[in-house]
Amino acid sequence: MFDTFLKSGQAMTIPVTAASLKIAMIWCPPGEFIMGNPEDDQLADITEKPQFRVKLSQGFWIGRTPVTQAQWQGVIGQMPRLFEDNAESNELPAEGITWEEAKTFCQNLSRILSEEVFLQDNQRIDLPTEAQWEYACRAGTGSRWYFGDQEATLCEHAWYTINSNDKKHLVGRKAPNPWGIHDLYGNVAEWCLDDFKLYKPTTVCLVDPISMSEDSYMKIARGGAFSYPARECSSASREAIPKHNPFNESTGLRIVFVDR
Repeated sequence: MFDTFLKSGQAMTIPVTAASLKIAMIWCPPGEFIMGNPEDDQLADITEKPQFRVKLSQGFWIGRTPVTQAQWQGVIGQMPRLFEDNAESNELPAEGITWEEAKTFCQNLSRILSEEVFLQDNQRIDLPTEAQWEYACRAGTGSRWYFGDQEATLCEHAWYTINSNDKKHLVGRKAPNPWGIHDLYGNVAEWCLDDFKLYKPTTVCLVDPISMSEDSYMKIARGGAFSYPARECSSASREAIPKHNPFNESTGLRIVFVDR
């Protein structure tokens, strides 16, 4: 079990000795939040409504940035399908990743860390649930973006259609959210565990919600990407993508370290 007295935004580094890597992680404590966008939000997509309350009963560690090309190569043994080979490419986010490939990365990293006795039997590396992703992104805020409702300062926090020059950028170069997490908006869209489903109205607080089935085809990606407009790069924006699709160049991943 994780120490329940850890403070939100506390940092930790996971050493991956076998791959000569270090992965920076940020602590997200247990808590409740309002997920989604309000019904009267004219800019919000229908898939982001209605709002509902969520409780996450366990804290978790989440990657400070999306998984990089260097981290992908170290864990998988080869570069991601879409990669750049230049002096700074190690710090570019891995992209063009299918959902299954993202899961394989998490499983391989879990195995490596178990062999190195970093992970206990009740712990694993995984993709975040959709609720975990939005909770970590909001970091206690309730606005469209964690910095407020006005797009004017989004360029300080994200690579998106306005400033990206239609390409991915080095991770960790934009301002983080209040918990110290970078690149939550834009750059690459991030896979979540969940199947894509429309939200349903409810007055019940959902505890640790997740939607997964063996025969699912569409999965959720969060945060938007470098070629997306501002309204698709917000705390509540969500996208349905075929989990087998190897041709979506905008998809990457961010890991979580959780108790099973």
